[in-house]
Amino acid sequence: MFVYSVLSPEVFSAEAYESKHHQGGFRGYCRGLARAQRPGEKASNSVLVVDSEGTLIKEFQRQAELLPIKFKQTANEVITGFAISLRNKQGRGVIRISKPMMEFNDASACADLCRTIAKFVNADAIMVTSEEEYRSAEDLTCSLVPMADYHLSDYEEKRRSYAENMPMLHEMDPGDFKDAIVRATKFSGWLRFYDKQIGKGNNVGGFLSGLEHIIGVWTEAAQVPRNTVEIITVESEKIPDDEDARAEDIKRGIRKNIKKVRDGIVAPLEEQFPGLEIKLSVKENDGRSFHPRHLETQLGAFLFERGFDIFNPGTEEFRATEFKLDMTSLGYLRQYRSAPESSQIRHA
Repeated sequence: MFVYSVLSPEVFSAEAYESKHHQGGFRGYCRGLARAQRPGEKASNSVLVVDSEGTLIKEFQRQAELLPIKFKQTANEVITGFAISLRNKQGRGVIRISKPMMEFNDASACADLCRTIAKFVNADAIMVTSEEEYRSAEDLTCSLVPMADYHLSDYEEKRRSYAENMPMLHEMDPGDFKDAIVRATKFSGWLRFYDKQIGKGNNVGGFLSGLEHIIGVWTEAAQVPRNTVEIITVESEKIPDDEDARAEDIKRGIRKNIKKVRDGIVAPLEEQFPGLEIKLSVKENDGRSFHPRHLETQLGAFLFERGFDIFNPGTEEFRATEFKLDMTSLGYLRQYRSAPESSQIRHA
């Protein structure tokens, strides 16, 4: 799951950069910013929130230009990394929020801006060099983390816990699961659900309950406009190359199962969430193993190891399944989305 922070521009100040503890903390903070990852890399799941007007980024740049030569290149590389992350479509460690923000000309107004953003997005922390500018504020809604103390901060402990030590789903309280889904989805305009088993047309009620629950949390907590939910699955069987009677039977079975999914999952979701477009994508079964059972958002991907029928039958108790951040899967999920669509879906 993601943790969210705001970065006070003073962390780029010359006075701050003179401290080796500050430099080390800043490197640790930047390493934790979310990005697509390769297998074996440590999970990164921190998200920096800036204003859509670019006020904070400009102030980062202004502060960096005042740094001594020995620090300026490093600081500019960090800021360039922020800009690249903002342009990425996924795996982003930096996001903008669209909200009118005040302009500022001094440190006090800068602190007001950071507090405003933190409150608006319910951030976990503001990264600072000194807590002095923030402590007296009555509207402070999150913790303050001096960058020099980053490695020992509650923020970094929370980040690592969400990245590396998520409990099994059945070990989570409903409130903890809701918080995790909010953190995963609140800055995403769409959701994608990948689950091979949905295409078999079995247990549609179980899958519907799980999807309803997750989509309901998202629609309640989303802080960006919501538009699309896509369910991505695979044909229930591979169609033989030989066009014989058996192949025709399999095609009929596939069409029957697609109709079950449309009637038992897609239609109820459309009725319950009328403002959303609910898409069904059924991929061609080419006989290869397809096992992703993931929730994908604009910031990353999350594994639901046993799929989205997350409740034990007839109860509101969670099934025993692994549920965790999985940024390494983004490339694979992208490849799977490009796989051919089922030729049977138009006839179902």
